[in-house]
Amino acid sequence: MHTLAYILIASFLIASGALVGIIALAVRKELIEKILLSLVSLSAGTLMGGAFFHLMPEAAEKLEITKLLYIVLFSFILFFKVHLFLL
Repeated sequence: MHTLAYILIASFLIASGALVGIIALAVRKELIEKILLSLVSLSAGTLMGGAFFHLMPEAAEKLEITKLLYIVLFSFILFFKVHLFLL
């Protein structure tokens, strides 16, 4: 029974996160323009963090740790350079 409760609570929290989009539509346009860069940065960081939390342990099992850390460092530098180029 505990597992079902955890599943329901997690589903509710995830679904309530979708309400942020609806709330954002109700907010004034000037306020959205002020916080848009912060929200985009938050979403990009969340996606990258989620990817690293899920992929890094698997990669650490298959790769040498120094090679893995160099790949991560290069990926961050490349992501930053692409971001600067697109601005």
